[in-house]
Amino acid sequence: MNLYTKHIKTLLPYLDKVLLHVFIAIIPLNLSYHFKTSWVYFSGTLVDYLIPVITLQDIAAVLFVFYYIIKTKKFFISKHLGFGFAVIISLSYFVSILPLLSVYWMLRILLYICLFSTILDCLRNNSIMLSNIVTILFVSGILVVFLSLLQFYLKGSVFNNYIILGEQPYSLSTPHIVKESVYGFTYVPPYGLFKHPNVLGGYASFIALVGVVLLLKSRKVKFVVILLATLLALLVLFLTFSYVAWVSFIIGIVLFVIPQLFPKISPRLLFLYLITLLVVVFVSLYTFSNIIGSDSVVRRTALLSNYIYNVSTDRFFLGYGLGTSSVALYEQLPYIGFKTPQPVHNIFFLMLSDVGILGLFVVLVGLYKLITNINNAFSLSFLSIFMIMGFFDHYLVTSIQFNYLFLLTVCLSFAYNHYEDLY
Repeated sequence: MNLYTKHIKTLLPYLDKVLLHVFIAIIPLNLSYHFKTSWVYFSGTLVDYLIPVITLQDIAAVLFVFYYIIKTKKFFISKHLGFGFAVIISLSYFVSILPLLSVYWMLRILLYICLFSTILDCLRNNSIMLSNIVTILFVSGILVVFLSLLQFYLKGSVFNNYIILGEQPYSLSTPHIVKESVYGFTYVPPYGLFKHPNVLGGYASFIALVGVVLLLKSRKVKFVVILLATLLALLVLFLTFSYVAWVSFIIGIVLFVIPQLFPKISPRLLFLYLITLLVVVFVSLYTFSNIIGSDSVVRRTALLSNYIYNVSTDRFFLGYGLGTSSVALYEQLPYIGFKTPQPVHNIFFLMLSDVGILGLFVVLVGLYKLITNINNAFSLSFLSIFMIMGFFDHYLVTSIQFNYLFLLTVCLSFAYNHYEDLY
């Protein structure tokens, strides 16, 4: 018993590191408990985006935060911030068309704030090595890549059981399953551990970029292994047929490589050029959507943005409440071509609907702070991937896996100034 107690006491100082490493490793998992309350159904249809969930990542995050607070005796939420947060929750409850759903999302955001502050403090105190974090991210990502390739080969799920890793059971005959056709060959794009191939595409582009960064300092056998793994990630990226993910990877590479070749070029300036380009492209698609084919996804996405803007003017300042954008659009769905309620495919329009212009202003201020505090290609190349996804899809906000991946990326961006910190 004394020996057992001695081992426990030896491990306790490192428990926060273990918990953080476990949390990072399980970010891709899709295991969660779903609360199917009355508001998640519309016209008898279950709307996935309205379901409150508790994920395995949430549990790991809470354990890490609580243990770190106990260990360091630091609490990262000030009284003023706590009071302000209580006011926002109250406002969200009273103005929301689905009050309890909005409170759920506010509590989730509170968890994200606590986790962000805790990880950042941990990184700045050199408690965690950047190389360990990136390696864990890459290895867990490559495992998802292998699973995705098996799904492509089998034309469906591998385990056919949600309990195993959270993989969605599906096959070629599953109703409403996504299908792609190349030169007359029809296939089901892999889903990995995500709800849609587009989300897997975004994740694969992120992992492939991690692989490229690791390759720059790798040698011999390690170089070959990482190269093969990165090529497999790129293959999965291609198989998803997610054009947005393809573009995000290419631009991420460009933003990373150009400052290495031309040191006088500011990575921050390149990132600002990217944001300007994204705004111009999105506005152009939005403006000229009427000349694009009626069956085009681009046209439907532009129409979705148009409708969300129109309905948002009714609640311009505070919005409809967190997590409710798909409900706000429900009556417009037959005219857009979507069969079930879903959020607008642009996170800024989505936020305008959910939290109004005041909430969107807070988000934009946070984005400004992020950009002005970071000026290295390592961080901005990864953030560019998220920015492109955010302009042309919604899963950066609606996917909890991507919530945590983005949060971790921002933490690393603030804590480290260059990719050479990897070594």
